This record gives sequence, structure tokens and C-alpha cells, in this order.
Amino acid sequence: MRKVLLASLVICMLALLSTLSMSVHATPPTTAYGRWTYKPTFISRWADGNEFRYGEEVSTWTESFDGISHDVFTVVIHPSGFRNVKGLISFVGSVNGKSGTMVISFVGEGTPPPVTWSGQWVILSGTDGLENLRGQGTWWGPPTNVEYLGQIHF
Repeated sequence: MRKVLLASLVICMLALLSTLSMSVHATPPTTAYGRWTYKPTFISRWADGNEFRYGEEVSTWTESFDGISHDVFTVVIHPSGFRNVKGLISFVGSVNGKSGTMVISFVGEGTPPPVTWSGQWVILSGTDGLENLRGQGTWWGPPTNVEYLGQIHF
């Protein structure tokens, strides 16, 4: 009986050790770049001299991110004309030849008119071929037609 228990314990320990020796490999970071073109619709509310725009947009992505997205956002326009934006992007398409969906968070700021935007983005999650995609970067440019640049890896 003791030999059976000892043999079972040894087998369990070997099985545990074999799982610990498995390693997870991430691909090296690569540069992601391209254009994010969007057409927003929104409603506005005012409070304390600030305009709050709540909206959504359908976007087209080119280059590293190749696809379309539905985005939701909030923009605060201060009396000075300075703007803050935050939102979520629901992307469908491909990244470096792998297809799926991903959710991207973005934040940014805009200068007083003529407006020029700049900000940051980060990939929050993905499905299918984009399930293990991670990345972050920056975006900038004139309204409705901005450039993005960053680092991604699977």
C-alpha cells in the first residue's frame, strides 16, 4: 500500500513539475502605424461653461490595423476651447494578418480651434486571432483623420 501511495505521489509531482517547466512565449514587439478615419455624431449638454459631447462614430482603420470600428466617446470642451476626450473602440478586422475583434481605450486632448488632437491608446482585449494581442501607443492629427503609432505583440 505504501509503495502505491509513494508511486502516486511521485507521478503527481512529476506531472506538476512538467507543467511548471512549460513557458509562455510572447512575440517581440512590432511597430503598429496607420490612419484612423472617423465620422462622429453626438449630442451636446452644457454645464458650468463647459460643453459635453456624448457621441459615437463609425471608423475605418488602415495599415497595421485593417478594418472598421464602432466607437463611443465623451468630449469636454472648456470655455478656452481646450478639449478632453475619452472613449472605447470596438474594432473588427485584422492586425498583422490575424483576424478578430478587439477593444481599444483611448484618451486625448485637443487644442482650441483650429483643433488638433493628440492622445494615447491601449488594447484592452481581443477575440479569435486577436485574443492575445497587446499594445499601446499614441494618436494625433486634425479632426476625423488622425494617425496612430505604437507597439504591439501577441
